[in-house]
Amino acid sequence: MSLFLTDAERTAIAASRLPAMADLRWALNVTCARRAANPGLLNHATTVEWWHCAHEFASDAALCWALGRDARIGTWLRGVVLDLARRDVDDWIGPWFRDHRAKPPCGHLETAHLSWAVATSLDLAPEVFAPAEQDELRTVLRDRAMPMCRRWLDTHHHLANWRCILGEVGDLLAQARPAELEHAHQQLARAPRVFAFATGRSGFILRTFVMRLNHLGQPAYFVGDASCPPVGRGDLFLVASGSGSTSTTLGAAMEAARHGAEVLAVVGSRLSPLGQLASAVVELPAPHKRGVATAANSRQTAGSLFEQACFVLLEAVILRRFSDQGGDRADALARHANVEA
Repeated sequence: MSLFLTDAERTAIAASRLPAMADLRWALNVTCARRAANPGLLNHATTVEWWHCAHEFASDAALCWALGRDARIGTWLRGVVLDLARRDVDDWIGPWFRDHRAKPPCGHLETAHLSWAVATSLDLAPEVFAPAEQDELRTVLRDRAMPMCRRWLDTHHHLANWRCILGEVGDLLAQARPAELEHAHQQLARAPRVFAFATGRSGFILRTFVMRLNHLGQPAYFVGDASCPPVGRGDLFLVASGSGSTSTTLGAAMEAARHGAEVLAVVGSRLSPLGQLASAVVELPAPHKRGVATAANSRQTAGSLFEQACFVLLEAVILRRFSDQGGDRADALARHANVEA
């Protein structure tokens, strides 16, 4: 199964009648066909170094193949990607000003471009490669691309490492099950009131979510605040825990369920105590301080990846609710605090 284009996404694109989608596909086909008219990655119109257009040209062609199966584009893509994969390691390091003396070799921006080109092409257009060629590309990704990129990450600790964080968050959110997300959204939409509780940094994240729900006109409270009313039947009780076993959060969820509330849990594992208790679960399988929910890895301190992904996930929920309500910014702003100390 493709990581970059699911069967559902492929079907949705093919069935779309949106003018913007039609324009996008037309532009993609024309651009890729123009490039495929000439052998090789570059032509007379290319104005950048070959490293810096490899990922764009290859991924464009791979997506075009995935959506249309144009034989000319498939042939061009195969030749280009195999040529990239078979280049010397010095080419994979980058131009002359990169560090070519490091042993083992360390990757750079150009390495990432080539890695992306090979990975997206193998993922989106595996059919253009013979089985032996597919194995060759996997070997290049496993034995060259990934180690070289990882060495760069391991040796560069300046603040550009925010890219690592964004990449990890994106990878984790991509693992969330669409059916779980939809169920959670439906529960939130029909709940007369929403109560939220979590400890530590997860608690701060749920406080921001409660605030935004109130801005959208849905009564929402954070449990433990002096102004919080009692939980009752039909209310939704939202909890978040990377381990899914935080004792105070589990105890609060059990008490809310006893009073008739539905429990929605954002957790690292649906098999955790909170995951088993909740009537709706969104699983974000990130490493946490009590262990690792799955084989997923993170370079960050324990708990950070789960908390970041939880925040973005809940912001996505807010965006959908806001859009469903018509996206009236003035209406939401009217519910915003007007006395701020």
